[in-house]
Amino acid sequence: MTEEDGDRDESLRAIGIEVLRVPNDEVEHGHGAVLDRIRSRCRKALTTFNDSSGDKQAANVVIDCSVAAKVQFVVTRAIAYGWLTAGTEWEIDLVGVGSVAAAGVLDALNLLAGLDVLYGERSVPVRCTVRADDGFTVTWDPDVDGRWHETMTSQARGESVRIVIESESSPFHWIEHDQPPDFVIRPAYVPVKFDADQTPEFERRPITPSMYEDACPTLTTFLRHVFRKYEFRPMQGEAIFNALRQNDCVVLLPTGAGKSIIYQLAGLLMPGVTLVVDPLIALIDDQVEGLNAYGIDRVAPIKSNLAAPWERERLLRRVGRGEYQFVLHSPERLQVPEFREALTELAKNLLVNLAVIDEAHCVSEWGHDFRPAYLNLGNNLRRFGSDRKDNPPPLLALTGTASRAVLRDMLADLRIDRNRSDALIRPESFDRAELRFEIVRTSPNEFPRAALRGVLNKLPRKFGLPRTEFYRPSGRDTASGIVFVPTVNARMYGLMDTHGVVRETVHTDVTTYSGGPPRKVGRREWDDRKRRNADRFKNNLAPVLVATKAFGMGIDKPNIRYTVHFGMPASLESFYQEAGRAGRDRQPAQCTAVFSEHDPYRSDELLDPDLDLEELRVRFDKASKSRRTNDDVIRALWFHLQSFNEIDQAIDDIKYVLKKLGDLSARRSVPLTYSRIDSDREKKEKAIYRLLRIGVVRDYETEYGRNRFLVHTDKFDLGRCRKSLIEYVHAAQPAKSKLFARRASAVESDSPSDAAFRLARMLIEFTYDVVERSRRRMIQESVLLARQAQDDEKIRVRLLDYLQEGLGAERIERLLGSEDIDLEAWRELVDNIQTPMDAGELRGLCIRALESYPDHPGLLLIRAVAEAMCSDHDNSVSSRGINVAIRTGVEDYELAQESVETIIDDLFDLALTRARDLGLPLTMALLNLKDASPNLGFASKRALGRSVELKDDGVGTAVHTHRIKRVLGLLESVVDRIERSYKAPGVTKTLGEI
Repeated sequence: MTEEDGDRDESLRAIGIEVLRVPNDEVEHGHGAVLDRIRSRCRKALTTFNDSSGDKQAANVVIDCSVAAKVQFVVTRAIAYGWLTAGTEWEIDLVGVGSVAAAGVLDALNLLAGLDVLYGERSVPVRCTVRADDGFTVTWDPDVDGRWHETMTSQARGESVRIVIESESSPFHWIEHDQPPDFVIRPAYVPVKFDADQTPEFERRPITPSMYEDACPTLTTFLRHVFRKYEFRPMQGEAIFNALRQNDCVVLLPTGAGKSIIYQLAGLLMPGVTLVVDPLIALIDDQVEGLNAYGIDRVAPIKSNLAAPWERERLLRRVGRGEYQFVLHSPERLQVPEFREALTELAKNLLVNLAVIDEAHCVSEWGHDFRPAYLNLGNNLRRFGSDRKDNPPPLLALTGTASRAVLRDMLADLRIDRNRSDALIRPESFDRAELRFEIVRTSPNEFPRAALRGVLNKLPRKFGLPRTEFYRPSGRDTASGIVFVPTVNARMYGLMDTHGVVRETVHTDVTTYSGGPPRKVGRREWDDRKRRNADRFKNNLAPVLVATKAFGMGIDKPNIRYTVHFGMPASLESFYQEAGRAGRDRQPAQCTAVFSEHDPYRSDELLDPDLDLEELRVRFDKASKSRRTNDDVIRALWFHLQSFNEIDQAIDDIKYVLKKLGDLSARRSVPLTYSRIDSDREKKEKAIYRLLRIGVVRDYETEYGRNRFLVHTDKFDLGRCRKSLIEYVHAAQPAKSKLFARRASAVESDSPSDAAFRLARMLIEFTYDVVERSRRRMIQESVLLARQAQDDEKIRVRLLDYLQEGLGAERIERLLGSEDIDLEAWRELVDNIQTPMDAGELRGLCIRALESYPDHPGLLLIRAVAEAMCSDHDNSVSSRGINVAIRTGVEDYELAQESVETIIDDLFDLALTRARDLGLPLTMALLNLKDASPNLGFASKRALGRSVELKDDGVGTAVHTHRIKRVLGLLESVVDRIERSYKAPGVTKTLGEI
């Protein structure tokens, strides 16, 4: 493409025409005559673009494109009426338009041939001739691959259609033609949107090609014609193919990888209506705007902020009639009776072709916290999306990033079969080379706001621009940026205070966005204001946005040049996903986090995954008393502890709901009211969902206008409920399932309510143990990255090690799926480590897996060993990991002493040969085990015997220190006995002075 061609393309885009470059091989296949005429027309328009006639020429190009689209529609109507039938010769006469409309017919033939390939049908002619009244005539016929070639015009008469285009006539003009037309196309203005025609019934069926390679050329054709994209991005095509094959799957692609086109193209290629679940109103609005930009306007956004009840009712009626191609809504909407009724009607009239969960990581991250409707999403989509034969639609879960914990939660909660190889689609690499990462470290005593100002002041130099130019609105060339804050109303790190700091620093228009309103601002007022703020930012009127993480999820703004996290996010996923909102145009972008930590030792104590929840609360209350020492760890734990209220409260909520449900010996529907306070509704809904998970509750509906749930129960069956609970535990933690099954089998009661309560309590305890610890580990790993990674390269490596699959991933999955723990099999994973880079990759895999299995002995052990073999290792992490692995292995997983002693010897052998840095943390971990439990004294004894072989000064010091502590401990016990026996407190005082 020449520079001149590029300028012309840019000028066409300026008047609303997207240019799709057609390769030379396609021109050689016979499209040349039509395309040459189109290019000639466009060049002529652009040549005169700045002349007096330029506006008219450009307008004519736009009008011709519009007419071509209408001609395509008319051709499809002729096929529907039976005037043009498959396998015959077609003749299409165009009156009142030139060769551009003929190109529209060619596009229609390509799309019809593509549908034939996908669904094994026959709808195209054996030859098609198009005649335009400017003397242009062209004939095409298809080859065996469905590609159309120009050929000699046939003299034989086939099925014909005459189309008259009258661009300057109104709908009310008389039709005057010597030869009556079959169709007349005229411009018309209608101030209201027409209802769509009733769509005929369809059956749910997969496409014909069984391999992606066979379907790829056809899917690419649709991509080019509908979305004007020349090629699929990595894994986009495979994901679309999977949906068209009617397979459930999770699609995990980096932020900015084009996930929306996956569901949009898949939904358009299947008959019926596509349901799209979005977490935020802002995201629904953005998706509607994106679809409209491609000319897709049969889109229904079902939102809580619709103007009036009659508007919602009319929208739902049209949904039920199948008038929309896409219906976008929140997960909570599927619990509302009126929406369920509309979907039930839709299933009778048409079908739901695809159920999409956009930003699917919210199923795990938000479902367990404050939006329980996410946990029931898979059940609801299958139930209310099923067709007349009870076949559910395929589920397509889209997300930009997900840890092993989040991914496993999604697969379990959405009930997607993990045994299918295509249940997960992900790229080979998550690396986004255009992003540059930086961590700026500070502390509460070093004025974090000063660090933020420093970051903002340095940004222009990083991009080689003057400060005044960098922060100035410049249309699409604006260097837009987002400053993320952790909360709305905090004094130091809150939305409005940070907005003031940023505005004073950059001296430009800075706007704000958050999910909830700032203090002293009403909800309705804030909803209007934040919508305007988001529009101003997206339209490049305000270059800088200060926002919570509520902004940007799924938002496609290409020119975000930088993100600044004022406070380290609580997980590596959050950091990578939010940073990934920059650089979507694939141009360089800067991603900086300002990390504040008061005391690393205090952080490690608080984030110890082995700490139980109640002890964590005690330590947190003590550490957070002084605001002057509150850092990123304290803030992250505050949110964490708000999400995981005391377990006693959750158990009380179950008691309350069971009491309200009353008699469980019969099938019933029971209303359950809640207060207007959101937390009250969330607590009760969580309790209802937990009873649904174990089979006590069959279903529930939310009646928001009446502030109540309508809970539907089945007749209680202890055996069925016990089985449901065990299956859930096995899916989440296979290694714990045997012990859990024994506990569940011991639940017996003559009272259904009592038995249900005991099973629900077991579920709560299991959930708190697994989910809460995994979230705490996420915070810990985020802090370790912020503390240890020094530059862009090291930050990137640790992020990619964490996000990507690699060394031993499949082996880890198999070991985690086993009900029995073989520590020797886990230790063999280390044999694959040849370099510190390999160790880092294995460490990343273990970090992700530990978020699903926070106390799995094998995983903890290998995480600790891999840490010790990394170039940036942290001995405290390795020591703590080995200590917890052996302790939980013996106490919670009932590992035999013999197998533990064998693995200890293997680890010392490894420290003597390939992992010299493992010796010190291994020795320290084992020596401390006896203090944790007398039953683990054998491990400490083993360490004393093997540590002398290491010949390491640090190890020797650790052993001597341990022996001194043991002697002091013995002295203390002697003093205690003397004091108790002789009642001589003076002895204690004397020895203490000594």
